Amino acid sequence: MKAEKWFQKAAEQGNVEAQMHLSDAFFKGQGVGENYIQAYVWILFAALNDESILPTTKTAIASNKDAIKRKMNSQLISKAQKIANEMIQKNPRLTNPNNKDASQSDFYLVHFGKWNRFEGLTNQVIS
Repeated sequence: MKAEKWFQKAAEQGNVEAQMHLSDAFFKGQGVGENYIQAYVWILFAALNDESILPTTKTAIASNKDAIKRKMNSQLISKAQKIANEMIQKNPRLTNPNNKDASQSDFYLVHFGKWNRFEGLTNQVIS
């Protein structure tokens, strides 16, 4: 679907709404194949990009993350976390749209091998 292509481009630049849309599309299989791993990856990025969004959006992100997580087992969650980490290594703008040095940013997904920013992810080892 052509719209999904544009949402993907925006999401890759750190756009929270596009990241949420992609997560929802993968979760429901709308315009893309149903894929809980990709749904979880994109909602993680949205959660890590939530500094400048409204509290209601933060709540929606947390709710969506929980709904996706309920459909996954621990192996799938670990796989999604590993994929997210690899994607950030290649494109720090996913969680840092201002394109600062990702290693110095509080948006950075991994800190010494652990999730460190989003409530509920603290102390979960990535790989």
